[in-house]
Amino acid sequence: MRRKLGAGALFVDVLFLLAIFIALFFRGATSDVFWYPIALAFIFILVLCLVFWDLNLLPAPQLSGLEPYLLIWMGILILSALLSAHRWQTIPALERVIVALMVFYLSLWLFPSRSERKLLIWSLFAMPVLISFIGLLAYFSESELFFPIPENFILVRGTLVNHNNFAGLVLLGSFLGLGLLFGMESKRQTLATEDWAKRILLLLPLLILILALGFSLSRSGWLCFLFALLPFLLWLWLSRSKEKTRRYIQTSLAFLILASILLVIMEKGAIRKRAKTIEEFFKEPQTGLTVAGRIKIWKSAILMIQDHPFFGIGPGTYWIEYPKYRQKGELHGVRHAHNDLLELCAETGLFSTAIFIILAVKAVSLIRRNYKKTPSPRERRICLGIIFGIIAFFVQDLVDFHFHIPGLVYYFLALVGFLFKPKR
Repeated sequence: MRRKLGAGALFVDVLFLLAIFIALFFRGATSDVFWYPIALAFIFILVLCLVFWDLNLLPAPQLSGLEPYLLIWMGILILSALLSAHRWQTIPALERVIVALMVFYLSLWLFPSRSERKLLIWSLFAMPVLISFIGLLAYFSESELFFPIPENFILVRGTLVNHNNFAGLVLLGSFLGLGLLFGMESKRQTLATEDWAKRILLLLPLLILILALGFSLSRSGWLCFLFALLPFLLWLWLSRSKEKTRRYIQTSLAFLILASILLVIMEKGAIRKRAKTIEEFFKEPQTGLTVAGRIKIWKSAILMIQDHPFFGIGPGTYWIEYPKYRQKGELHGVRHAHNDLLELCAETGLFSTAIFIILAVKAVSLIRRNYKKTPSPRERRICLGIIFGIIAFFVQDLVDFHFHIPGLVYYFLALVGFLFKPKR
């Protein structure tokens, strides 16, 4: 039935991917003006799925294996909201969590076949490439393009407002691209020159991503890219034959050298100035918000946890309570704690954070099991790229707030959905 009536299923797949891209394009859907229409779009897609399931146009929905943990975690979030002194202000945060869960399950249900999974993964790779290209175009033309793209004059931030969040998107897209590059399989009837031509064509969008990451001037993004790239190459070295590994390493090194040369040639002095401040990134906040500045913000969040240890101050209410706990002389951290795990603990308490960590560990276990069972070497390498991109994403999130950008969250969850092999 799925093959005979694939047009309707394809329509829903495309609609889902388009909603994710629009959420990224409209400044990450951080503003309610952008977010509510996108949330309604995901609800509409879910309703379409319900209708299609009733008509047997889609396979039956499947479980991820995380449901008990998700139910307990959501129950604690709701209880935290009910017990909060800012009860009504917690509603938007709960709404965003619910829509994010919808996106996660839609990513599991809508792409069961091999062709649909290809559509999903190539679309997810194209999104950060296009957004990075827009940012680079605005940066080098030194012109404001059009609404809603923010200005990209001083640094590249694509269509997102914060350059560090943009770097998080590029990290996910870059390692996905590396997985696609190393997942290319040579066919017997294909000439070697054709295989290399395909790889070179894939290197071009990867080059756009690396250039955008460089010109984002995100020091945390640079460090996290290197932090994940080295073990990624080491994993390839240990898991593949010597001949293929040598080819992969040579390709990676040649690509990185080319990207570095282009960055040096094209840069306007901004990258060198920013690179000189990497050491200061860990010191006193003389070059913007550094690690030292973030530590002051974290101390404020820890004080919130000490005062509200069990159920927190309420989901999404950090910005309301922060002025009471602000460290003397600290001007940042008004909206977010720049560490999402710490902010989650401050807002929803220790119980919620403990369940969330257990949920994450269980998700890692399921992904690891599914990775081992994946028969296709090509898909295994794609999954490997996604996994290391997620590692870089999480490490950067320890000093940023990626999970408060709805568009970025939806993109992240779509990648996680690709890693899952759901069960009936």
